Amino acid sequence: MKREAVALAFLGAILLVVSFLPDPFFLTLLRALVMMLGAYSLYIAKKVWELEKGFNEAVRVGEKIKKKLDELQVS
Repeated sequence: MKREAVALAFLGAILLVVSFLPDPFFLTLLRALVMMLGAYSLYIAKKVWELEKGFNEAVRVGEKIKKKLDELQVS
């Protein structure tokens, strides 16, 4: 999942850079759309990264709980 977040962030950065090209390349409305897509993809990439981080933390806590339960069952 981290790989997808990095790829999405890279795409967002490229779209933001493209949105600042001079006027002959893009019309104003198209430039605004590309800028919004770039910013939104960076936002989604950040949320995916946070989700991955939270998921990893939940897995760690689950493993600790399982270890404690196993210790209680052995005793």
